[in-house]
Amino acid sequence: MNLAALEKHKTKDRQATDQAAVSAAVPALLAERRNLGKLRYDYPLVLVDDLNTADQEFIHSLSGIFNQILQEIAPPGGKGEQTRNHLLRLEQEIRSLVLQGNGGDLAGLWELAATSLITSTEESDSLEQSFNQALACLRIEGDVIDCNGETPYRVLKLAWSLDQKKRADEFRFRINRLIVKLTDILHADYHKSEAALEPGSLERSVGTGFESVFDFAELSRVLATAAAADSLSDNRRHRIQATLDTLESQCFFALAPAANKEIYSFEFDNCVDAVTAFDQRLPDMVALIKAIFVADLEIDNTYDEARHDDYFDRFDETSLTTRNVAMFPSYLVCLTGESLDDQRGETDISELLGILSSSMPVKILFQTDNILSGPDDSQGPFSSRISQDRLAALAVGTNNAFVVQSGIAGLYQLRHQIAGGIRFEGPALVSLFSGASTAETVSPYLMSAAATESRAFPTFTFDPAAGPDWASRFSLDGNPQVDRSWPSHPLAYEDQDLQKISEDVAFTLADYAACDDRFSGYFEQFPESVSRDDLVSLADFLDGDEKNPRDGVPYVSIVDESNSLHRMLVTERLVRAARRCADNWRSLQELGGIDNSHAEQLLKKEREVREEKSREVSTTERVKAEQAVVDTPPNDGPTATIESNPVPYNSASAETAEAPSDGPYIETPRCTTCNECTQINDRLFAYDENQQAYIADPDAGTFKELVDAAENCQVAIIHPGKPRNPDEPNLLDLMTRAEAFA
Repeated sequence: MNLAALEKHKTKDRQATDQAAVSAAVPALLAERRNLGKLRYDYPLVLVDDLNTADQEFIHSLSGIFNQILQEIAPPGGKGEQTRNHLLRLEQEIRSLVLQGNGGDLAGLWELAATSLITSTEESDSLEQSFNQALACLRIEGDVIDCNGETPYRVLKLAWSLDQKKRADEFRFRINRLIVKLTDILHADYHKSEAALEPGSLERSVGTGFESVFDFAELSRVLATAAAADSLSDNRRHRIQATLDTLESQCFFALAPAANKEIYSFEFDNCVDAVTAFDQRLPDMVALIKAIFVADLEIDNTYDEARHDDYFDRFDETSLTTRNVAMFPSYLVCLTGESLDDQRGETDISELLGILSSSMPVKILFQTDNILSGPDDSQGPFSSRISQDRLAALAVGTNNAFVVQSGIAGLYQLRHQIAGGIRFEGPALVSLFSGASTAETVSPYLMSAAATESRAFPTFTFDPAAGPDWASRFSLDGNPQVDRSWPSHPLAYEDQDLQKISEDVAFTLADYAACDDRFSGYFEQFPESVSRDDLVSLADFLDGDEKNPRDGVPYVSIVDESNSLHRMLVTERLVRAARRCADNWRSLQELGGIDNSHAEQLLKKEREVREEKSREVSTTERVKAEQAVVDTPPNDGPTATIESNPVPYNSASAETAEAPSDGPYIETPRCTTCNECTQINDRLFAYDENQQAYIADPDAGTFKELVDAAENCQVAIIHPGKPRNPDEPNLLDLMTRAEAFA
């Protein structure tokens, strides 16, 4: 059946009861997760704004905190079973309180939850004992937050604020030291001046009780003669004073934590204002950097006017390095999808892309609450905008900015990447989907998790400083089953005959759309004209080519409020949107080195060359064999041959000698027994009776291990050859590295 035939079945033709049933449904794979209060997952999060050590985490999951406590006081086994049970109940109670809208710090919620459990059960004494024992092990304190529309800002603001505090502490230490040193130089110079050496000044400096001991007039004359040669020149004195004034008047950081001086603000709600502020403050930044350099030279007494005056006269913004700029506060810009849709949105997007292509230390939080346009949108439903799910991909294309994209359900797992983006010396973009305003019946946590699961909003990171190539810079970690178009999971249910059935179900863009009430009209009940034999899952349907689609009518599985499973037909517009989503995901897979088309083409060419060489070798060997038969003299009797220098047979040496040109091999006689290769994989590499390495089993390891071993070999005797597994990740990069050892 052609999919277009379903276009006549519109939601407006359905009865109201049918639409209500669809609106209350969720994808089948999410049915067991609707009640988050009964689940154990990353949220709530605990935000720590007072880090005691540099390696302490700024964000913790409630489950992780309880896991650490359980390891201390309730080890596995029957002895700790009761304590484990008590603490897991306490964790669940805290989670339920947060889901109900209760906030505050962890200690307060702990006490509230513990009191509620203790007063509502007969085992209050044992509960209280377990809770008090656990409380003594609680070393984390901070605000507890749920997964909602406020989460992205609170997490990013905390990470940024902690980085600002670290920069401020380092800046204060350096600048205050320079100020003290320069002040000491000026004070020392003053004590050599005529004013300081006048008899009256000397008498006041000595204090009362010694007037009759010293002749201050004579002392003034002697000291003035000695000090004249050691005094600062006027140029140096003025230069040091000007430098000191610049250091003390700067407005980037408070020189004391509790200072009342007004300091620049570095948080903005749009890119235009942030860029304007950066440009306006750039002269002050240049002057301050110059003052720091001059101060260091003056303190070391190495300032050479003949050489340095001209250099600092020409010192301007072009003289600044990224490292210089990294001393200063970074700028935080918080944007939303809605803010980029208003009148100034187009200007802000232009400025945003300009920032990401520059070296400005601007950290941009882009939060979107809705990644699919609704049915009433002017561009039509499911259309993608730059302000929705494509912004981070465009940022990666600059090859310059640190980029993180994720649904907030995975925020805790990406905490290190987010902190890395904040610390990055250049621009950074953190694009987060909150899922906070697209559904009434599905929580933001499940909406954001579903967006990642369905490839509608994939997770990825790009770190320009991580390495020289895309393999080291770009990562798809955080996505489920990254090697597949759609992730799939087992689904168990009972049919009408109460028979248990289990099948793998893929989670597609249509499943994500089924979480959103706005798109209930894009799922259809079975029309009478559709036979069940015509049905095919949407994931299987999308495996077909768009021009030559697979036969059948696509459907997705959803579960209603009564926990009944339904197969709902998917309209053509949603199928097209799912296909675009799969294409976008395929592009990201290419960037991540998964089934890379360039590598596959290269491998195809290598296989063709290998097959051609194999045919040539076979032909040559056959000709030689035929010629050998012709040239062999008649056998007149047994003969014996005595070798002058017999060499014992060595299987490893024989293997090395006979190794094909495209297979891995080791120059075994040159091996120094350094253990580098065997430590990588002792099944792939082994030692012979002479304790020299050879390839024991080329199929016992990966091509990456062969290349790593070749690069680590001290005498460069390992030759990786060609890849044996054409599906191994990052083959293009590995083959390039292997060329050096061909």
